Amino acid sequence: MDSVIQSSSLDIAEFYIQQKVEGVFLAPFELMQNGRDLTRAIVEHLKAQNIQVVLIDSAYELFPKSSGIDLVSIDNFRAGYTLSMHYLEKQEKRVDFIMPRFPGETVKLRHRGFYSALIYHGIQPSPEWSHVYEESDNLGRRLKKNGVRNIICSNDWIALKLMKQLQHQGFQIPEDFRIAGFDNSMFAQTCTPGLTSIDQPCDILARTAVEIMIKRLSDPDSVPIQYYSDFTLYIRDSTS
Repeated sequence: MDSVIQSSSLDIAEFYIQQKVEGVFLAPFELMQNGRDLTRAIVEHLKAQNIQVVLIDSAYELFPKSSGIDLVSIDNFRAGYTLSMHYLEKQEKRVDFIMPRFPGETVKLRHRGFYSALIYHGIQPSPEWSHVYEESDNLGRRLKKNGVRNIICSNDWIALKLMKQLQHQGFQIPEDFRIAGFDNSMFAQTCTPGLTSIDQPCDILARTAVEIMIKRLSDPDSVPIQYYSDFTLYIRDSTS
């Protein structure tokens, strides 16, 4: 599957070149082992043809290295920190983080924020508090046995899948597990119980990305802009 995505993505980049586009908005590839390398290859291919690129959501290079091009995102480190604080303010001493097998830099920044909040408040997180999401018939029992109670998921998609899976296995949310996510998706607002989630102001991010692209096209050699929007934490019944 990764090879198919890589081939089709490079074909799309080549199509843009043939169409003589001047700028491309690009969200780095995630959920695949070579996502960072593929993103870098596409950016370099486009830049070699003098096509300007504005990254959406995250850089593709590993923190703290910069991708060296314009970026529009929320502050994902602070967002992860904020969700950890949501649990710590309840006097909890353990928070767990669940993410996909091949997380992108966005998820890694959220995880670093989660981890840093615990460290700052005198809690040394165990490596066992960070999990790769997997579907399993005994997932709930295993999490319960390992002392998991307060969970941050890397996005709403994983949070909602986890919630449904745990409920199917007979566990109650939030009585047995508290769950929070990122994105404040429509399903986070309508599921039962409602999902606590970080909201990204997509309209502001989109408008800012366009403004930055216009500036980049008018001044290609100016210093890259790193724009980090604020976000909103919506607290719902999944963490009550």
